[in-house]
Amino acid sequence: RILERNQRLVEAESWHRRWYRFQSGPNGDSLLAARARTRLANCLRLQQRFREAIATLRETLEKQQQSAAPAWDQEVTRFRLGQALVEGAAVEEGRPLREQSSERLLQLALDGSPDERLECQQLVEDLLKDLEAESDLASLERWQRELEKLKAPKNSSGLEKLPSLSDSQS
Repeated sequence: RILERNQRLVEAESWHRRWYRFQSGPNGDSLLAARARTRLANCLRLQQRFREAIATLRETLEKQQQSAAPAWDQEVTRFRLGQALVEGAAVEEGRPLREQSSERLLQLALDGSPDERLECQQLVEDLLKDLEAESDLASLERWQRELEKLKAPKNSSGLEKLPSLSDSQS
């Protein structure tokens, strides 16, 4: 992810391809292989290689569904597929897929682990960029609020910590 965020996409693509080959081998893990394919496809999307990204994401999602991969992983793949479809000019198919996946990821993240919350924050930040480019101001405002919820610390009971009266008086 660091390579992608720093626009070092060719290096990221190469790394994800190698990681996928390793995880697809006899000592690999199918869950990690699918994650590598999703990340590889995202690199292809960022390089505007939409046809290749879409094909990779569709194949990955199909394999995830067949193997009953965790809901989180399937939703991340769906979200990336939605992005690739929207950017690759299949807006009518991609936008609903991206939106539905965003909703599901948000619910999973709010109830999930700190790692899932962090990954969801990054996905929502990506969504915000998409919505800004699409000039979808209503959705942009809504997802900015959702991002703030994700960033809010959770207390020991797992609920979001609300600001106390003393916090507002400082």
